[in-house]
Amino acid sequence: MVWLYVALGGFGLILLIAGILMLVFRNKKKERCTVKSVAKVVDVKVKQEKEDEPVVYCPVYEYEYEGKEYKADDDKEYKKMPKKGKKITIYINPEKPKEYFVKSFAKTMTSIVFIALGAILVVMSIVLYFTAGV
Repeated sequence: MVWLYVALGGFGLILLIAGILMLVFRNKKKERCTVKSVAKVVDVKVKQEKEDEPVVYCPVYEYEYEGKEYKADDDKEYKKMPKKGKKITIYINPEKPKEYFVKSFAKTMTSIVFIALGAILVVMSIVLYFTAGV
């Protein structure tokens, strides 16, 4: 039975670390991308990994920085197709203009859920281990 508590705690620890890393990398990117700009959806890529999985949409943005145009795929996939021509606010890395940051509650929330769930599983495994009388 001890292996179950260890496995539960290990899985929780993996989730906790993944959530923290996601948050750290996102915040580092946010720190690098400081120039506010507007990007426009110019294309939408349709993705479907397997035939039995739902179709998702990945917008392609176009934006300008210091007179030069850039195109970039969003790293987020959407269930609904974004409309071409839609404009969003982005923040560009002035040292690497191909890198940009989009404020997203969903991405931040994913990190928080991973951290919370991981912490709950770790605490739960510790409590179960010590109360089981092992």
